Amino acid sequence: MRNLNLLITEILFLILISSCTITDINEPVTISGKITDSSGTGLSDVKILLETSSEKINAQTSSDGKYTLVIPNGGVAFATFSKEGYTSETKSIAFKGGEKRVINLSMNTIKEDAYFRIITNDVSVKNRGGSFSVSIDTNVKYEFSCKEDWIKCEIISNNLYIEYDENKTLEERTATITLNADFGLTHTIKITQDAGPVLKLIDYIGKDNQTNFLTSVPFISFNREVKLASINSSYKDIDLTAEYSADRKTIYFPNIKIPPFISTTITYEVESTDSAKIKESFNLKVYEGKQEAKSNNGQKLLFTKDGKYCWLYTIVAFGTSTLTQYSTKDLSVTGSLAWKQNDYSDFFYNRYNNCLYILRGYRTDIKKIDIYDATTGKFIKEVDLSEYLNNSYISTLGFAENGLGLTYMNYKLYSINSAQNDKFEFLSDNSMLYDPHQVNSLIPREVDICNNGKMFVLTKGFEMDDVYTVDSETKELKHYYNVKGQYGVTNDLYSGIVLGSYYNNSITYLDFKTAEKRNVTTNNVGNFATIIATGEQYPTILTSSLATISLENGIEKKFSMDGSSTYIMKSSNDGEKIALIYNNNLYLFKSEVFTKYSNKIK
Repeated sequence: MRNLNLLITEILFLILISSCTITDINEPVTISGKITDSSGTGLSDVKILLETSSEKINAQTSSDGKYTLVIPNGGVAFATFSKEGYTSETKSIAFKGGEKRVINLSMNTIKEDAYFRIITNDVSVKNRGGSFSVSIDTNVKYEFSCKEDWIKCEIISNNLYIEYDENKTLEERTATITLNADFGLTHTIKITQDAGPVLKLIDYIGKDNQTNFLTSVPFISFNREVKLASINSSYKDIDLTAEYSADRKTIYFPNIKIPPFISTTITYEVESTDSAKIKESFNLKVYEGKQEAKSNNGQKLLFTKDGKYCWLYTIVAFGTSTLTQYSTKDLSVTGSLAWKQNDYSDFFYNRYNNCLYILRGYRTDIKKIDIYDATTGKFIKEVDLSEYLNNSYISTLGFAENGLGLTYMNYKLYSINSAQNDKFEFLSDNSMLYDPHQVNSLIPREVDICNNGKMFVLTKGFEMDDVYTVDSETKELKHYYNVKGQYGVTNDLYSGIVLGSYYNNSITYLDFKTAEKRNVTTNNVGNFATIIATGEQYPTILTSSLATISLENGIEKKFSMDGSSTYIMKSSNDGEKIALIYNNNLYLFKSEVFTKYSNKIK
């Protein structure tokens, strides 16, 4: 403002000069007047400061408020009038030389001129924490106070910044901010906050892996009473009927069932009593893991003895195959082996040394075996069997717990002992192994293991009429006649074989210890099956038609497959986990999904 006054004064001075002579300018100037208060009474001891371009002149009013100033020459000046307790005044003056100027002035006390202007009175805020500012227009000092600890204030420049906490109570609350300025000027700001607490999602199915769909009813839990406004599922055919807890803070969905190969997202919106809304979602699935398998043409799936990994051999396309390691925790890919397409033909697992035995050669040219660590995928060694083969070849391998392996060569039964540096030797050419009508034709073609890895099971692999066993310790050979089945299944859990016959819709269990046969008629035999853990005396199997069939009580349960079927299926040695291929994907399940929690599956 002073710069503006100076500019105006300079302009006036130029006008003055243009109308005066040099003589007029250089003559003395007298300025006098009287300073009074707002009632007209003269004010004594008012300090007067007159500033020109060349000098400063000080003066003071007399007891009656009068004053006189003499300036040597004309020109421009600023005159400032000040007195303690009063509002100072500044005037710009332009005057001629020799002029006698009277300047009277009325001065107000600071109290008379004081102002304290705030337009904000009442403020309503939500129950969430937040802040806002209030503009303050004043020329006096002021302070604030507030008794509520959920309010915090700070003065910054010409604003009062107000911060408020979240309302965690169930009641509406208010706070009053009192502002006290000099000269008794006051103002109050009332803040009203909505009842709390802020609507929050506290817990839900699957949060932090503390709950899961198999063991818990799907639920969502909040810190306030809510009602379900809307809900839908990415998989449409699901019963989303809701049930409320007594305090209406938790909503349950007890009727949800989902197909085994579906991962569905449930999206919902809830509303609290104060109309606050939350829209969230949660995911449900019954499988432990899922990975793209590139193709349904999975040829073999094997678990390691410790159950931590499984290996899948898959033909992706003509001339391209993969051998991939997966974690049985979540089915994440943990390793792979470079499958030598023109050199490798099949692979087998040796539980004794935890190694993969990969047959080298194609069809009748298999003469060597490459051995890899089944955990690390590291190459161990090569085993050359060409001196034993005599124009024959290895087509299969099976290993017992003690490291003994069986295979067929030269129409005879041979062993390969991994406990003795993979020593290879003839085991048997017993006549019971041969077709009586074709004396040089071996009946068994496959080697499986049962009874905690202690018993070999020899079968044709398909259209079976004969089953053989070989004790891994004594090497005793036994023959079981007239056993009918299109496929056979063994597992460490049982000392027998499960035979499936889709010709007569039956499942048969043959126990090698007792020679007992147990039969169940079923409509869901499938083309193959695997044994799962139940703790029962007799096996329960999961068939390729995705049905569980109990040899214990004959109960069978069929689960949805959406018109497709599985192409390969295998359970871990302890029967606790199942891996299978479905619709070009590899899935991992806990066996108990199909038994203990079957009511969760469509």
